[in-house]
Amino acid sequence: MHIVDAKNILEEEKKKYEQKRKEILEQKHQLAAEEQKKKDQELKKIRRQDIAQGRDKNNNFREEEHNLLSSSEVLLQEAEAKLSDAIKAGNMDHIS
Repeated sequence: MHIVDAKNILEEEKKKYEQKRKEILEQKHQLAAEEQKKKDQELKKIRRQDIAQGRDKNNNFREEEHNLLSSSEVLLQEAEAKLSDAIKAGNMDHIS
């Protein structure tokens, strides 16, 4: 009868061990899933920041482009005025 009892105890211990092993594996999977979720959230945050910085850079570029175009327009108007004066005066060599 002692051998049967020992086998039963051994079987129960094996079941407990397997149950504990399964619990540990589930916890590992859960922790891994939580870590992945944190990484995904951090990546989303970084992407949002990159997008916002990209918008800022784009806005700065557009502002600089506007300023350059405005300056070019002023220079073009000045050149047109000088050309017009030179044509009226009949002296094309006088354009500066």
